[in-house]
Amino acid sequence: MRALVFPPAHDWTMLRVATLEAERAGFDGVLVGDHVWMLGRPRLEALSTVGALAAITTRISLGLGVLSPSFRAPAVTARAIATLYEVSGGRLRAGVGAGADEAEHQRADIPFGSPGDRLRQMERTIRAIKDACSDVPIVIGASGDRALALVARYADEWNCGATYLDRIDDRVRRVSALTAHLETPVLRTVNMPIQLGASQDDAFARRHNLHLALHGDVEAMIGRLREIRGLGFDGVWLGAQAPGAFERALELLPRVKEL
Repeated sequence: MRALVFPPAHDWTMLRVATLEAERAGFDGVLVGDHVWMLGRPRLEALSTVGALAAITTRISLGLGVLSPSFRAPAVTARAIATLYEVSGGRLRAGVGAGADEAEHQRADIPFGSPGDRLRQMERTIRAIKDACSDVPIVIGASGDRALALVARYADEWNCGATYLDRIDDRVRRVSALTAHLETPVLRTVNMPIQLGASQDDAFARRHNLHLALHGDVEAMIGRLREIRGLGFDGVWLGAQAPGAFERALELLPRVKEL
């Protein structure tokens, strides 16, 4: 099973150290989320951060997990993706979502739009990326019915976010039906936060189904990932930004690769 990781990213120093350790350890990829704020803290800007990571790494895949199309015009995003793909030597995977955090948009004074508006913006962004850089793999990190139709049309990989962990069986069946006709299978990954203690934000925990994430000791977490592997997922995005979670991700890595 492929293992990618969201390293601690509260500041550049922390992210730099963790990313280099992830590359040394043998992770298949590092992931950078696209947030202005998360859990009340400002975040490093995603596209410029990936450019910086490309400059300090040599082998590891670099993933955007995932871009919020409403933050940027499609043409601007597409040119940035094409540039990052070239700068990274082809190691970039372009993750695109629909943008799901209304409060974050409001705080940043960015129009949120209806679900239909956001899906249309996502499709425009994906098409612009394909026009600008046809070789970059497209990862769609959205799992509603209309979004999954776009997975079948455009994606090289589908990522099931933590907000859908309570409906994961249904989403897998839906993706399987929509992509059965494709000659090249769509890769499947799932976003699984590592949860070592109680969440400090109950609303965040409910929205992201943290009760269904990775809990307990290494054996318990591997057992949960074995269940996920059994559903047909070939990769996992380990959320490792909480205290102690990155160290646990390093412990899990060799076992995950055996699944």
